[in-house]
Amino acid sequence: MLITAWAMAVIPGTGWLTGSLAGPILSGFYASVPGLGAIDFASWAKVALLPVALISIMTVVIGYLLLKPAEKLNISREVFREEYHKLGPVSRSEKVTGLILASCFLMFVTNSFHRVPDAAVCLAGLFILAAMNIIESKELSSGISWDLVLFIGTSMGFGSVFAVTGVSAWMSGVLVTAIAPVAVNPWIFVLVILLLMFLWRFVDIAVYVPTMAIVSAISPEIFSHYGINPLVWVPLLCIAMNSFFLSYTNMFALVAEANMGQGGWTAGHLARYGFGYFAAAMLAMLITIPYWISIGMFG
Repeated sequence: MLITAWAMAVIPGTGWLTGSLAGPILSGFYASVPGLGAIDFASWAKVALLPVALISIMTVVIGYLLLKPAEKLNISREVFREEYHKLGPVSRSEKVTGLILASCFLMFVTNSFHRVPDAAVCLAGLFILAAMNIIESKELSSGISWDLVLFIGTSMGFGSVFAVTGVSAWMSGVLVTAIAPVAVNPWIFVLVILLLMFLWRFVDIAVYVPTMAIVSAISPEIFSHYGINPLVWVPLLCIAMNSFFLSYTNMFALVAEANMGQGGWTAGHLARYGFGYFAAAMLAMLITIPYWISIGMFG
C-alpha cells in the first residue's frame, strides 16, 4: 500500500485519471477490502467517465458565466505568440517526460488486457525518469510530501484491519441502517448522498481519506442489503472531494493560492465557483442516474 501511494505521488499527472488524488487512493482502499478489488481503468470509465465529462464541461461554462471579467481584457494574439516564444523550444527532458506520461496513460487504459498493476507502471515510469536524469535523487526527498505518502499508504490498509478486528461489521450495523430511508430509490440515494458528502467535506479535511476508508469498508454490506454496486461510490467520493467552496476543501486551490501569492482570487470568487461546481455536479447526476440504472448499478 505504501508503494502504491508513493508511486501515485511521484508520477505527476496520474491522479487526474480517476478524479484527482481520490481515484488512486480509492483503488488502494478497495483492494484492501475483502470482496472488492483494485479499480482498473475499464471499471472507472464504466461508472465515472460520463459524470466526469459532464461536470468538466459544465464547470467551465458555469465558471465563465460566474467569473466573467467586467471589462474586456483586450489581449491580442500577438501577446500570446510573444509569451509562447519566450518558452523556447521543447527540451529533451520535456519530450521524454511527455512520452513516459503518455505511455503510463496507455498502460492504465489497457490494464484489462495486460494486467500489469498501475502501481508497477508508475514505479517503472519513476525508474525511467531517474535513469534519464530527469528526476534527481535530491528531488525525491525534497519534492515529495512523505508525510502525506505515509499517511495515505498506511490508511489504505484500513480495510483489512477493519475486517479482521470487526470494525467493518460494527460500522455496517450502524451506517447501513442509517441510509435505509434513501437507499430505496436510486434518484433519492445519489442526490441525497452527494449533497451530504459535499457538506461532510467541510468536516473531513484529511483529503477525504477517513471517509473513503469507511465507505469502502461498508460498501459490500450496502450492496448486500440494497443492491447498490460499490463502484457507484467512486465518482460520488471523487466529486465531493474536489469541492471548491473554501480553499482548504480543495488541494489544487491551496496550491494555486500559494503559487499566486494569495493574489489570484478573493474568497467570494472561490465561493461562487464552488457553488457553480456544486450545481454542475448535481445537474450531471440527473443524466448519470438513468445511465447507472440501465447498466445495472442498482439491483
